[in-house]
Amino acid sequence: MATRIYRTSTAGSTTTWTWSGWIKRAKVSSGNQTLFAGVTDGNNWTEAYFKSDDLLYIENNDSSSITGRLITSRKFRDLGAWMHIVVVWDTTNGTPGDRMRLYVNGVEETAFGTDTNPGSSQASILNEASSVTSVGGHSLAAEDFYGEMSHIHFTDGYAYDASAFGETDATSGIWKIKISPSVTYGTNGFFMKMEDRTNLDLDSSSNAFTMTTSGTLTATEDNPSNNFCTFNRLDRWLDTTNNYGDYLTKGNNTVTIGTSNKGLIRGTLGVESGKWYWEAQANSVSKGFYGMINYLAFTTSTAPHNSTNKAGIYYYEGVPDFRYYSGAGEIATDAVSITAGDILIFALDMDNKAFYIGKNGTWMASGDPTSGSSKTGAISEKFANPTAWTDSGPVFPATYVSSTTGSIDADYNFGNGYFGTTAISSEGTNASGIGKFEYDVPTGYTALSTKGLNE
Repeated sequence: MATRIYRTSTAGSTTTWTWSGWIKRAKVSSGNQTLFAGVTDGNNWTEAYFKSDDLLYIENNDSSSITGRLITSRKFRDLGAWMHIVVVWDTTNGTPGDRMRLYVNGVEETAFGTDTNPGSSQASILNEASSVTSVGGHSLAAEDFYGEMSHIHFTDGYAYDASAFGETDATSGIWKIKISPSVTYGTNGFFMKMEDRTNLDLDSSSNAFTMTTSGTLTATEDNPSNNFCTFNRLDRWLDTTNNYGDYLTKGNNTVTIGTSNKGLIRGTLGVESGKWYWEAQANSVSKGFYGMINYLAFTTSTAPHNSTNKAGIYYYEGVPDFRYYSGAGEIATDAVSITAGDILIFALDMDNKAFYIGKNGTWMASGDPTSGSSKTGAISEKFANPTAWTDSGPVFPATYVSSTTGSIDADYNFGNGYFGTTAISSEGTNASGIGKFEYDVPTGYTALSTKGLNE
């Protein structure tokens, strides 16, 4: 077992309870990933988990016999968004089909590949005396959840639908979190907001339980109310000559592409206007590229930097040089060498069509991201047709290894306040107040996140 939060239950209601949580998946098609479980031994357990087929399973196993099971018909493979899951167990309900219920983003799931309803007053293992209730993992198996979690509620003895924990935004129509829902927690219930960076397993319910954490929890600014850019292992440029490994870890903010592999991967959020800032710490230095791309790089079947396709791809390479992959070549002037541990900084000004790159708080080429239309020191101005890249759809942060002799190992900070699992050492200024960065965010720039996009 790796990282999970758990406690041992006293005797609670085994016929009525509700679990609610906001989650953001980081990995799919990879073994069982437990959202929550109640376990007494290998023959007796209640569990909700994503299986390697990316379906969501909810099961009650009593003395090695399945007494209740829901398996969704649809797969859950979105790695770029938060999702609200509510599971209700209520075997006191007179309608068999309502004894196990599942809600996703406020809507009750009604289509299941398997729908085995428990009998009247069937007991769950969850809430039995001395059972171990876990979040994000399983007490007897290595079935850890890969991703992020927030605002986990467990109500003992009470059946709530999704509207108790979320609501539809009147303006956007998007299902959003209720920060302080009015619910009753009962004997074993708890509420983990996961917002106190020094105490992520704090129980904010009236029970105020002391929870136990196995493994290491990493704080993040990413949350259901402000979804930050990450990378997405399902959204990458593919070519039959490429050999892709499992190269994303740590919430899909760490990219590791070794030699004999190559590939291009972009962020989950693309922009066509505004001013944006992010950082990347190099763990090693090789022929890996750090920068950004436009949409066209993903529409070619030959190479993402195919000049005929006019894909706009600006990169810094540790050689060092700057590259504009649209047939415009390479420029070494003003490119500063980096070593392992250095932090690259990026400023993307879509309003003035300019891109800036720096190192450890200093902009290369004497760049000034606040210079506006003069574009002082912008890397993009070094090449021919310096604004053509903004004419082909949204622009994304990206990293690229174009040759099997190259590699990259870098931790990105899109505002989460961490490089991998290491917190930033000294937070820079940030007038927008969105995200936490190592260095000062240029005036007028903000983090790539849903709240930043809304501003």
